[in-house]
Amino acid sequence: MTDTWTWATVTQATPLRIKVDGDTSALDATTDNLVGSLAVDDRVRVHLHSDGIIVTGIQGGAGDGQLPERLRVLAKDISGLNLNDYMETGWYRGQNVINAPSTNWYYFEVIAHRTVGSQYSLQVATEFFGNRRFYRRVQASVWKDWVEIAAYDSDGQLKAADGVADDDVVTVGQMSAGDTGWVGIDFRSGYAEYSSSASYTCQMRRMNGVVYTRGLMKASSGNIAANSRLLVADIPTGYGFEPDSTIFGAGGGTDSKYPATVVYGRGGVIEIRTGGEDIPYLGFGGYSWPAA
Repeated sequence: MTDTWTWATVTQATPLRIKVDGDTSALDATTDNLVGSLAVDDRVRVHLHSDGIIVTGIQGGAGDGQLPERLRVLAKDISGLNLNDYMETGWYRGQNVINAPSTNWYYFEVIAHRTVGSQYSLQVATEFFGNRRFYRRVQASVWKDWVEIAAYDSDGQLKAADGVADDDVVTVGQMSAGDTGWVGIDFRSGYAEYSSSASYTCQMRRMNGVVYTRGLMKASSGNIAANSRLLVADIPTGYGFEPDSTIFGAGGGTDSKYPATVVYGRGGVIEIRTGGEDIPYLGFGGYSWPAA
């Protein structure tokens, strides 16, 4: 066989067979493939030589067959699987996906980042048959809660984010004026919301230049320790204030003898300072300040 570089067309994927341009039939010979998965009718660059046939490239660059399934034209179907297992950059789709915002059909977009010993990733979920959109992230291998980006009601009004009630619907004009809707607080290890009930959700909302708070928190196990200064959570980006540090009092003792204080502090941290007794919970709600 003459040593030649030429173009050919794939006529069979398994085993791989190609028809060289100008020939009337495919070559009946083993074809080595340096490209990856190929499909019938793919146009390929081949090297014909005395020892055989080698496919060295594909016309137009990498096609669907050369890409991992998560990056192909049709989003990978992960119905019934665990979304926590999909942290590599790509696009997916599915229903009844474990750890999705609900069992509904969603499109999922993933952006990944890695550091030594830890994993970071951002996931966005968009409804197939609705207008709701959510995001969450895994930070140092710990998953954060889903946060709703936007939702529209039947009248075309834009709902505030993060699962607010119907009476919290805001107009597009209000949203553009600075209403973010209720946004979750990132608790540090050892602390959590008092319960899953919406009445106790610890959140912040920035509206018309003012930040508002609501909710109750607790220790993940046992009571919040007495006579302590504890960093329990972080203020979401964009919800800080001036001056650098402000302290708010909040009753939390079992018999109200030893109220604790909540410190929304410099650098975006939330600290609690307890008095002379352990407390089962602490109120975050009812405070507001001008946004920085």
